[in-house]
Amino acid sequence: MNLQEWVSDSLIDLIGESSSEVVDYIIHLAATCSSEQKLIQQLQAADLPHSSETAKFANKLYARVSKGSSTETVSKTKQPSRIRQPAAISTDDRLKDISLDKEPHHSHPADSNKSTKLDNLHLRGKNTRKRITTQDGWESEEEDRDVLEERIKRAKAGVTDDQDPNSAHEHEEDSNDEAQFEKDAAERDAFAERLKQKDKERTKKVVEDRSTLNDPDHQLRRDLANDVEARRKALPEIRDRARQEYLKLREEQRLEILRQEIADEEEL
Repeated sequence: MNLQEWVSDSLIDLIGESSSEVVDYIIHLAATCSSEQKLIQQLQAADLPHSSETAKFANKLYARVSKGSSTETVSKTKQPSRIRQPAAISTDDRLKDISLDKEPHHSHPADSNKSTKLDNLHLRGKNTRKRITTQDGWESEEEDRDVLEERIKRAKAGVTDDQDPNSAHEHEEDSNDEAQFEKDAAERDAFAERLKQKDKERTKKVVEDRSTLNDPDHQLRRDLANDVEARRKALPEIRDRARQEYLKLREEQRLEILRQEIADEEEL
């Protein structure tokens, strides 16, 4: 397994994400640090976990890079960048140019000062953007480094590359849709509750004929319906009254028939 694959697998174990740009950046840190402790500090400043696994990874990486092939390794890792950006200077040269721009021309700081400047330039996430023009006219930006730092931070926070960090507008639209759905559901439930209440009130309204409350016969029938013995005693009287009413009705019918017959005869 070559160095790039090993670093990629190690980053996946540490932060759950890896990319070729991050791998190149980590290898460059290992190649520019003067000691294992410096490399550990640089990795932790780049938001890698402060754990023993990070320390082990830094020690192994420093040992592999410091075998005398660091220059060759860094050169190989930058090959894809040359394909995408012809005649672009290497990351190591760009970092040296930046360091020279930031330092006085008459001074030559030690490795600790260089490490501090790298930390400030690459790991502290400054908002400035510095453009570097190569001899062939190609330009590059420090924004690439910020992208790498942002990917490491997002990976540590559990955010994948597929997620848009500027998706606040989409979240707002989803919230508005959800609020509208809840509002419609509440209005529908309120309308159904009103209909249910109307039906309930309608069933409670019992229409009662109060004209029969003062009728003696009606009161008697209600009493008889609740008393079996009284109903048995009143049965003969009820039969006589019913017969009289029947005879009276029959007599009225016969009189009406006679009147009709007389009227027919008079017409003839």
